[in-house]
Parts: sequence; C-alpha cells; structure tokens
Amino acid sequence: MTSIYTVAIDSAEDDSFSEHITARVLSASWQLGVTSPGEATLTLDNADGAVSGASWAGRFMRISALSGGRDEVLFTGLVTHIRPDAGAQGRRQAIVIARTADIGLSGARADLPPLVDQPADAILRALLAGSGLRRRALSQCMVIGSSAFGVLGLARIADDLPIALDAQPGISAFRYAVFDPDARADAVLAQVVSAERGLCFADRSGGLVFVNRHALLLSGTPALSLSDDMAALALEQAPAVNQASITCVPRRLGPDDTPLWTLNTPLRVPARATVTVRIAFRDEDGDAVGCADAAMLSFTARTQPAGGGLVSVAGSITDTLASGAVVSFSNPSAVTAWIQAGAQVVGTPVISDGRLRVSHEDQEAITRYGLHALSLELPLLADADEAAELARFEVGRGGDPVLSTTSVTLDLRDHPSALAVSLMDIIAISEAHTGHSAHYRVLGEAHTVDLAGTRHRLTFTLMRADDTAFWVLGSGALDARTALAI
Repeated sequence: MTSIYTVAIDSAEDDSFSEHITARVLSASWQLGVTSPGEATLTLDNADGAVSGASWAGRFMRISALSGGRDEVLFTGLVTHIRPDAGAQGRRQAIVIARTADIGLSGARADLPPLVDQPADAILRALLAGSGLRRRALSQCMVIGSSAFGVLGLARIADDLPIALDAQPGISAFRYAVFDPDARADAVLAQVVSAERGLCFADRSGGLVFVNRHALLLSGTPALSLSDDMAALALEQAPAVNQASITCVPRRLGPDDTPLWTLNTPLRVPARATVTVRIAFRDEDGDAVGCADAAMLSFTARTQPAGGGLVSVAGSITDTLASGAVVSFSNPSAVTAWIQAGAQVVGTPVISDGRLRVSHEDQEAITRYGLHALSLELPLLADADEAAELARFEVGRGGDPVLSTTSVTLDLRDHPSALAVSLMDIIAISEAHTGHSAHYRVLGEAHTVDLAGTRHRLTFTLMRADDTAFWVLGSGALDARTALAI
C-alpha cells in the first residue's frame, strides 16, 4: 500500500496550510527526537525559478500522508532556509529546510520570575510564556501596533503560550530555581528536564511534549509489533549503570534588605526620556544569585556624572526575575540626569551553600560487570536528600546488562501501519536469530521519502521499556520484585 503525501505551507497565517507544494517535491527527509529540535529537508523542482529565498521563509510547513484511510500529520515546522541548488548540469532545484518551532529557544533569553517549590511543568510554562517564540496562525491573533494583523471582529487575543505544551505533572518540586541571568531559553529547558530526569520534545503537530521520569518506567500495549521482518536492526549489550553521582546545589533564603545589585558607573537618562535597564544579580565570583523578592530601589539623580545639582527622576523595579530585575528611570525634566554610582536594588536573596556531590553504587554489580558510572550535574536540585534518592533511582533502573535494540529501520511498503507510530509509543520486537524479544519506547523517528513518493524508509531510535524495576503509585503490583519509584 502506497501512501499519498502532501506538503503544504501556511501562507495565509491561519493554520489552514492551504498552499500545496507537493508537486514540486522530489525527495523529503525529516526527523523528530528527544535530543534536539526536529528538522525537515526537502528537495524541490525549481525549473521555473519560482522558489526563492523569500518564498516561504518564516512560514510554517506541514508534511502529512494519507495511508490506510487515515490522514497522518508527520511533521510541522518553521521554514528557516531556502537555498538554490543549480547543480553541475543546471538541474535547477531548491533546498528547503524547516525546523520545529522550539528552535527559537536557542536565540531567546530565559526571563523567568522568582520560582519557589515549583515542579518542572510549571517552570516550563513560565519559560515558554516569556520566550517570544514564533506563533502559529498570526492572522487570527491581535498584534498590538501592527496594521497587518488583528482585524476587528475577526481577531482573538493570543494564547498565553506561543507554542502548544502537553505536559505531565513534574515529580520533583524545586525549592529555589536559580538560573544564570544570561542563560538562553533552550539551556534552561534542558536543565529543568534533566533535573526532573524526564523528556521534552517537539511532536509531529509542532507542539512541545513534556513527560516526567515515571513515564519512562511504564510499558504498555504496543502500537506496532515486529518479528524478523525489519530492514535493519541494531542490537547491543549495553552496560547498566551501577554507580551514579549527582551534583546538587543546596540553597536557602538570605536576610531581607540584602543588596542584590549595585550600579558601578553613572547611568545617563536624557531629558524627558525613560531608560529601562535589565540587571543581573551576581556574587563577587560572578555566579548567579537567586532572588525571592527585589523589594526596593535606592538611587540619587544629579546633573553631572559625579555630582551637580539634584534632578527629580522617578525610578522603579518594573519586573523581578529569578536572578535579576528590570529597572526603569523616567526623567520628566528639561535637563539630562545622571543616576549616580552606588544605586542599589535590595531584597531577599537565595544563597547557595556550594556544590554538593552525592553518590550511590551497587557494589555487587561493579564486582561482576566492572564499573559503569553515571555523573550528573543538576544545579537546579537544592535538596541533598532528593539528590541521593535520584542517585539510587538511576542505579536501580540500570539492572543487569541485557541485549537491547537501539534502532530499527523499516520499509513502509512492508509495514504501512508504522506510519502512525511516533515518539513515546511502544514497539514490540522479536528476533529469532538471537532469541531477543522485548518492548521498546520510541525516542526518535527519521524518515526519508523518495522515488516519487513510492519509497519511504523509517528508522526508530529506541529505549527499552522495562516496567519490572519499579512500581509507580497507581501502576504495578505490590508483591512484585520492584521498588517504589521516587
């Protein structure tokens, strides 16, 4: 059974994906996974020269397929590159590259409010809300100050999040979340997900999905079963973790009215103007200082950088961040004002007590199989006891070394139902030659479609889905040989 593929651009910015470019597509490849934003590469026939660098840049593209009577969305992403591919023989093609919308996190600053006792999913929502990611369906949203969007009676106020987020509740609650004031949003996202020991990825519809660490402990009904009929199968005897070390950073609240920031050089505020400054809270070593509350701004404004007459300037803390603040100075007078060096923001700091490393090991497994260590830097963890529990958790889910499948490649002409299998689904694999049989969770999918759409090769990256090491509340029998998952 051959699938019918459609590639479309949302040129109208209304989520209709009404501009079809399927007839131009010579080949297409795309991948989605838990380690990086998804990406699609299309080779187009451009004999008429109609495809240029400005054709669809900044628009969303969707790849879908009609297979077995079902319309499957396979990839949704933002067109980021269009380049010519003239070729040595003048073949006149164009290469189009699209990436899932979370690629924008790599260029966005992480502006987070103070966060106390918040789980990973709540932190991710706050991160995305302030990320400035490219939104879908802009023609249906009201953009303040733009005449191109927001037709009265047709527009709506945009959702709080610029990208859809399907998030499971986080298991850990992070006592005091402190991030570097200059950290990029993608780095903060990775730090939060790592501290939870969960996963976050872009799905086929272009939204983000977050799963907590318990989701990786559960098996389930396979979405696909394979038995000796794969195009390629990668098996390896993977060593199991038998020693885990986790570095955490215990933190506590400091005294109120502690100086969090001091202005070292005078700041110029022109006449009848407002100057807004984003400031970072750092200690004498340059490390980030968390903030539970930035309570007060104290300053003096004069006519000269170091002295002169007093000038009436209004100053305020307009936004308090997890390790910084936004400060605004408004000068209504007719003369230039200088905020004098020594201006301060005072408040309640989150004080670090230094890095603490905790470890756990299975000495019997080390004796039998040798040392296989895992070392994790989780500065978001402020509780040493929780870090110790996570170290035991990582060793506990290691178990004995077993033969595992790391990837499987399929020809969809033989397995058309595999088209509906995506990230986090379960696949059952049996291989008679080695006697291997197990369930696996999909952590990555890579597609290549060519030969005028008649050949579709699909490779799944896999992780063993073992529900025998732990039991999770609400799942698993108490009399089984398992331990309680934290």
